[in-house]
Amino acid sequence: MPIRDIGNIHLNYSDLPWRAKVFVLGILTSFFALGLPAFVLDSSIYSSAPKSAVASTGQTHLVHVMHGSIRYVTAEEEERLFFWQEEVAPFVGVPVVAGLVMFFVAKARR
Repeated sequence: MPIRDIGNIHLNYSDLPWRAKVFVLGILTSFFALGLPAFVLDSSIYSSAPKSAVASTGQTHLVHVMHGSIRYVTAEEEERLFFWQEEVAPFVGVPVVAGLVMFFVAKARR
């Protein structure tokens, strides 16, 4: 059974009006524009930052990455990570929820 048949929902992107196509593209773009930088920063700190503080390089600020792993980074890296993890990342799902609401509202109108 193809995944598009689950729940008896048939999606034909070509049948959507141009406004809906632009909206869907905007949702996907904003989802990746908000989520991808946060994921990349988290991954790079996880793979390159030390597991214990290193005073000589200034990596003395404790951060939690990759679901709780402890790493030590500089103050600038800590501020950048805080911005992406605490201020931007909570809004990554908003475009997806908006798209799903739009999809089901349009489906109910048919």
